[in-house]
Amino acid sequence: MPFAEAKTCTDYASGCSFCPCGAMRLLLRGATLTVNEQEVMLLHLAQSKYAWRRSGISLPPWTPAWAGGCFEVRHLGLLNESCAACSRHAPAFVERGVPGAVERATRLVRHRVQSSFRGHIVYASTARDEVRLEAAPCA
Repeated sequence: MPFAEAKTCTDYASGCSFCPCGAMRLLLRGATLTVNEQEVMLLHLAQSKYAWRRSGISLPPWTPAWAGGCFEVRHLGLLNESCAACSRHAPAFVERGVPGAVERATRLVRHRVQSSFRGHIVYASTARDEVRLEAAPCA
C-alpha cells in the first residue's frame, strides 16, 4: 500500500531506508490523495501535527459532493538550506525561489524523499518554528 508520513528523513543511519518520511504538501482531488507529487492511500501527519493544531486549519468534511472537489495543503514541513542532523558533507539547498526546485528536491520515491536534501526537512514543534501550514481549495 502506498503511504506517506510527515516526519524527518534522518533515519538512514538506523537502517530504516524503507520508512516513509518527508511529506511536505498534499493535494486531495476527489478520492485521490497526492503527497509530494506521488499518489498515496494514506498520509500519517506525525511530526506535522503541531503545525496543524497551531494553524486551526481543517479539511472540509467529506460528502458525495467531494467527488469533484479539490483541496491543497502546503508547508507540512520546511526545507532548510542546511541539515543539522547530516554529515558536514551534506549539500546546501541554494535554489530557494527557483520555480519547482523545492518540489524536485522533495519528490517522494517509494514513499520517502530520497534526494540529497532529505535530511533538510524539518517540522514545527514549538511556536518559534518557521513552519506555517497553508490550506485552500485548489485554484
